[in-house]
Amino acid sequence: MLSNTDRFWPKASAWVEGKHFENPLGTIGLLGVPLSKGSITHSRCDLAPSAIRSALQKFSTYDFNIPCDLRAVEVVDLGDLDVVDSELVLLMVVLLRFCFRTATIAA
Repeated sequence: MLSNTDRFWPKASAWVEGKHFENPLGTIGLLGVPLSKGSITHSRCDLAPSAIRSALQKFSTYDFNIPCDLRAVEVVDLGDLDVVDSELVLLMVVLLRFCFRTATIAA
């Protein structure tokens, strides 16, 4: 297994930071939803978006099984919504508004 410090290892974290192939096939968005209210336990689910972004340093963009490299698609990190202590119903409204605004801007 290659080390995550190998300079030839295409890191997923670099992909999220904007390193993709020229002329990407399309664009996708990455949106963090750090919500803690819906959790049954006090597991700090609100920390998940940053934990996932941090873990991406250990993953490659290349899948040997398919073979496919995610860098063929551009990803835009849209950050995290400010919903840590929101109620679930309010979260749905915030998500719908965000998606509508994003779709309107993209169109």
